Amino acid sequence: MLIAILYFARTVVLPIAVACIVGMALKPAVQWFERWRIPPFLAAGFIMVIFLSATTCLFYYVARPAVLWANRAPEAGAAIREKIENTFHIHHREAPPPDSANADISRPAPLYVPDSQTTKTILAWSGATLAGVVETIVLTYLILISHGWFSKKLADTLAPRFGQHWVIETLDELRHKISRYLFSITLINAIFGVIIGAGVAAMGLPNAIMWGGIAALLNFIPYFGPILGMIVVGIVGLLAFDSMPGQILPFLLYFGMHVLEADLVTPYILGRRFTMHPLLIFVSLLFWTWLWGVPGAFLAVPLLVALKVACERHPPWSATGQLLTK
Repeated sequence: MLIAILYFARTVVLPIAVACIVGMALKPAVQWFERWRIPPFLAAGFIMVIFLSATTCLFYYVARPAVLWANRAPEAGAAIREKIENTFHIHHREAPPPDSANADISRPAPLYVPDSQTTKTILAWSGATLAGVVETIVLTYLILISHGWFSKKLADTLAPRFGQHWVIETLDELRHKISRYLFSITLINAIFGVIIGAGVAAMGLPNAIMWGGIAALLNFIPYFGPILGMIVVGIVGLLAFDSMPGQILPFLLYFGMHVLEADLVTPYILGRRFTMHPLLIFVSLLFWTWLWGVPGAFLAVPLLVALKVACERHPPWSATGQLLTK
C-alpha cells in the first residue's frame, strides 16, 4: 500500500521528499545565521536565494548548450559513423544512382506536421514540472523556517510508540548525517566536474563548462551516471578529433578520474559511517528510479542513508541497519 501511494501520489509526495532532503542539507547554514540573531525567515530566504541563484546559473551553462547539442544528434550520428569508418578503414560500396527515367521527381517530399496530441503532452509535462519545482521551493522554505515546530509536533505524535526523546534525537542525527553526506558529495562532484571540464578544455573540446557540469550532475547518480558520462564524453572525443589517440583521451580522462574518485576519494572522505553495500545501492537506485524517474535516481542514496540512520537509532531495526552496512 505504501509503494502504491508513493507511485500514484508522486506529484504530491515527490516535492515533499525533495524539499525534506534539501531542507536537511541547508538547515546548518540557516542555523549559522540564527546564531547571529538573524530571524529564521530572513536567514532561510537568504539561503534560498543563494541556492536558487547557483542552481539557475548551473542549468544556464549546462542545460542550454546541452539542448543545442542534443538537437544536433541526428547530424552527430552520421558524423560518428563516418569517423568510425575512417578510423577502422571501413568502406561500403555505394549504391548505383537510380534510373533517371524511372525516378519519380515530381512527387514532393512529405511534410511533417507535429501531432497536436504530442504538443499538448509536452506542454502538460512542462507545466507539471514547473508546478513541481515551485512546490518544492515553497516547501523547502517552509521547512527551513519551521524545523523546530515540525520536530516538536512529530515527537509529540510518535511519543507513545517511540518516545519523545528518541524522536528528537533521531531527527537531529538524521538532519546532521544527511547534511554532511550531501555537502561532502556535492563538494566531491563539484571538484570532479571542474577537473573534467578543465581536462576536456585542455584537449580542445568545445563547451568545456557544459561537460564539466554534466559530469558533476551525473556523478550524483551511482553506477549509471558515470557510465553515461563516459559514453557521452567518448562520443564527443570521437567527433572532435581525427586520430585514434586524441579520440580516446576524453574517455580515458573521465574513466581514470571516476576510478580515483569512487575508489579512493569518496570512501576516504565519507568514511565507514556512510559506506553501504554496492548491491543495496544498486537495488535502491533501480527502485526509486522506477518509482519517481530521474528525481528518484538522485534521491536513491540520500533516502538509503536516512533509512540506515533510522535503523541504527531504533534497536528493533538494528538487524536491518547491519544489513545496510558494507
